[in-house]
Amino acid sequence: MRLFFAAVMAALVLAGGAPLAEAATGSKPDAPDARKGQARAHLHLARGAFGDTDDVRPVRRSRAAKRSAKRSGRRGPPQAVAGGAHSTGMASYYGGRFHGRRTASGARFDANGLTAAHRSLPFGTRVRVTHLGTGRSVVVQINDRGPFVGGRIIDLSSGAAGALGMHGQGVARVQVSVLGR
Repeated sequence: MRLFFAAVMAALVLAGGAPLAEAATGSKPDAPDARKGQARAHLHLARGAFGDTDDVRPVRRSRAAKRSAKRSGRRGPPQAVAGGAHSTGMASYYGGRFHGRRTASGARFDANGLTAAHRSLPFGTRVRVTHLGTGRSVVVQINDRGPFVGGRIIDLSSGAAGALGMHGQGVARVQVSVLGR
């Protein structure tokens, strides 16, 4: 891989800063009009030395990479979930040192707000979290990704955890019901 990168860089230097497609193939890329009516000029940079995009195959991940992704909680892109779906598991909460920082959705984290982090629900989804020990419930909005600890299904903001009465416990068994957007 390093040799390939070095060869491409050398070709760019020798070509005097010409675009990647010109440096790697020695010719200018086709005009967007000549590519069967496709007006996607940005693909020419990607095609360059690598051929047409139809020839590109997805990279296979190794077993170790798949296990690592499974352990860290990364499961792929968020999936749309129908309203009324629910799951049961352990919840934790976070706040304090994260107050004011940006969340994965881009919003500022308010430790006292009623927000939560979920691994796969889309941002903006509202869910009802019910503490199974006390019967208390709170409606929160998903605006972050997490939890990144195995065995937990949702990370609540400190304000939501206080509403459920789980500040003394740290973690609690909860039921999460999707309400929609």
